[in-house]
Amino acid sequence: MRLTKRLSRSFFLFLTLFQVIACSTTQNMSSQKDLIIGKWVLESASFEGKVIKAEVFGGKISFEFTKEGFATFETPEGQVERGRYQIQSNKLFDPDNPAEKPADIVSLTKDQFVMSMVEEGETVTMTFVPALD
Repeated sequence: MRLTKRLSRSFFLFLTLFQVIACSTTQNMSSQKDLIIGKWVLESASFEGKVIKAEVFGGKISFEFTKEGFATFETPEGQVERGRYQIQSNKLFDPDNPAEKPADIVSLTKDQFVMSMVEEGETVTMTFVPALD
């Protein structure tokens, strides 16, 4: 339960900063921006080396990214947050909070994106897939 609570806290910290996006280091910036557009749902997360399936969080956690640079986050409880995002040098950051550490972009394809961040000295890696709805 402690692991789930810490992971959930990590998600909410990350989400409030809107530091979400992943892409591979071999892709150019314009294709990264193109690939992230759309709605993505959490498939799993890795925290302290343990993989946790998204179902553990009680429902769908999703992000939707627009080509205009806006992101919307939704929780299973119906919480919705909106903000801006930018991609630069395989990092995702919130241009409205430049002092915040960006998320590392691990990989991005049309079928999956993976990102990671460090919170409280621990690396959290999240895997998202395109939404079917």
